[in-house]
Formats: sequence, structure tokens, C-alpha cells
Amino acid sequence: MRIANCQLGVASLRALLAAVGTASGVASARPLVAQETGPGLVVPVPAPARVTVVVDSFSGPRGNRLGFEVFRAAGASGPTPVVVFANGSGPGLRRMRGYRDWARLVTTRGLAGILYDGPSFDPSRSVGDNIRESVAHLDSLVTVLGRRGAVLGVDPGNVVVWAGSAQTATGTPFALSGNRPVKGYVLYYGAGDVSEPRLDVPVLVVRAGLDSPGLNAALDSLSRRLTLAGSPITVVSHPSGPHGFDIYDSTATTAQVISATLAFMAAAVAPPLQASIAGSVAEVRASAAFGAARWSEAEALYADLARQRPDSRSVAWRLGLAQLANGNPGPALASFDRARALGQGGARDIGLPATRAAMRAGNLPRAVEWARWALEQFPRIRQEIAADRELAPLLERPELKSE
Repeated sequence: MRIANCQLGVASLRALLAAVGTASGVASARPLVAQETGPGLVVPVPAPARVTVVVDSFSGPRGNRLGFEVFRAAGASGPTPVVVFANGSGPGLRRMRGYRDWARLVTTRGLAGILYDGPSFDPSRSVGDNIRESVAHLDSLVTVLGRRGAVLGVDPGNVVVWAGSAQTATGTPFALSGNRPVKGYVLYYGAGDVSEPRLDVPVLVVRAGLDSPGLNAALDSLSRRLTLAGSPITVVSHPSGPHGFDIYDSTATTAQVISATLAFMAAAVAPPLQASIAGSVAEVRASAAFGAARWSEAEALYADLARQRPDSRSVAWRLGLAQLANGNPGPALASFDRARALGQGGARDIGLPATRAAMRAGNLPRAVEWARWALEQFPRIRQEIAADRELAPLLERPELKSE
């Protein structure tokens, strides 16, 4: 995991993780929850009588027993989708009132909140080793949920991960890599790293405008990387929000951000959004390759899509563009012909590329035909053709000379 790529240096991440761990009281590894500590959420949460809490345990990656809690709305029935709050800062995080308030709050949207004992940050080990350890703990927890979901009343195949601050170092690689049953990821004022992000997990990134420049640079870097990869990402900016605004900034803006977060979670576990995102992954992957000018990959991916969706004009058009850029003008010309037959228009969008493909394929009659079509669609494009060294000679053809 390339933490440095997120512009949050190893030293600063080490300090952030250690600081959060200390604040959480990680030295006390109690299996059950003690008195709540620290500030709570700045928005109302359900009263204790409206939430049931089940305390259970799981075996960590080293074989040690660790505690976890499941928060569900009182009277809830059936398997409930879950929000797991990532923890790479030790058992003390489970006692923090802010986290316990979040776990209660998600029950208002038909979700179950899960808090668990994560590993304490070990300053004697590398950052990478600490992150791998915390991801392994979360994997162990999700495995137990898969086995005991029916007993606990939760749906272990419908998981949202919430991670804030230092916990994003755990949450980001866990939620956005592999094939875990994660259906949504919420990232608050943090970053984390992932080399090949999933395209089927919607991500909500919440940026605190008053946070440290270094941390926000890491968050912005991650957001850009996810966007370019084609991840379904939504970025919410809280310009006046400090780090930890959900427990320190009691304003209408904070309340709105928290409300938007709950709405995102509820949508992420709903079948309509899941089906929509899953159905678009192949085209998103092709589009990402296209946008990054990885032409060989883009051509192969769009060729697969063209076989699956032979009546899509946009797929045929983009396949032609990728083939042309990848040095295959003959197949590109055929793709452009098909795209136009399906209704793709635009003298600049398809006319000039198809003319260029015909020229490069050595098919002068087709080049003249496409150029004439482009001129009929948009006569002023003649100036662009005249300025194009490759296409300009076509204007000397009798069929294309202006009157």
C-alpha cells in the first residue's frame, strides 16, 4: 500500500494514528464496553430505549478474543444492512461517545451500527504493517458476521464502511480493494490508500475545509485518483468544518452533512443503486482507460462492450476512436460507419475522425465521402480541415471544392 502517494507522509500518518490511539485510551483493552468517553455527535441521536445493543466477540487474526457490538433499532426484524465503523486505534475507540452516537444514529435509517475492538497502533512496527493488521481485524469481524448474521439479525452481504481521520488508513484499503461484501464507503476528513480501487462501491468523501493542509492534500489526491479510475465518488465539502466537525461543530451545515451521509448509506444498501452501479462497471472501466489514453486497453474493452451492446451508438463511436488512436484505422472506419448508422452525429465528433481513419486506411473514396458528410453537417468545419495537414489535401478534390 503506497501511503506516500496520498501525500500524507509516513511520519505524519504515524503521528496521526498514534495520537488518535492515545486519545481513544487504547492502553485499556477491556473486552466489554465501559463508560462512554469524549464528546458526542452534535445532532440528536435515538434514546437508549429505542436501540438494542448486542455484545458479542470474534477471534482476531492472532487468535485472541475481541469484542464487538451490534446496534439495532428496537423492534427491528429481518436481516438489517450494517454500517461497520473502521477501527485501527484499539479497543478504546469502541467506548468513545461520538462513535457510539453514530452507531445509534444509523439505526434511524434501517441500518445496524457495528463497533468492534481494533488493534492498537504499534509505533515499533511500520505504518504498512499496522495497516495490514487493522485490515485483517476487520476481515475477521466481517467473516464472523457472515457466519452469525442470522443470529445477530444483520445482513452480512450488505455492508457500509464508515471511516474517519486515522481510521481511513484501514477503511480505504478494506472497502475499496478485493471483493468484500462492501456496498458503500464513507470517508470523513482522512485519506488512506488503494492501488486499484473498486468500481462497484459508491464512495462518499467528506472534506473538512479547516483541516490541516497536508491531510486535505491527501484527501484531494485520493478523490482525484478515485475519480480518474471511474469509482462512483461523491465529494461533500464542509468549508467551515474543522477536523472532527461531527462532534465539535454544532451548526446547520454540519447537521446537513450528517443528514446527507445517512441518505448516502441508505441508498448504498438499496438494490436499485447496487444494480445500477454493477451494470455500469464494464463501461466505466472502458471509459477510464479511454480517458487515460490507454488505447490498447480501451480498444479491447470497447470491443467487448460492442459485442454485448451491438445497438449502442456511443459504444461503437468510442470503439472507433480507440481503434484509430491505437493504430487500427480500418476497423475504426467500420466502427464509425456503424456508429453513424445507429444515429451518432457531429461533424467534429465523428466526421473528422472517420475521415482521418479512411485516409490512414488508404481508402480515399471513403475519406471524401466522410469529409463531404462533415461539411454538409457543419459547413464552417472547412476551416478546420484546411488547417489540418493530414486532411487539407482532400479539399483539393473536385467533390469537396467550395463553390
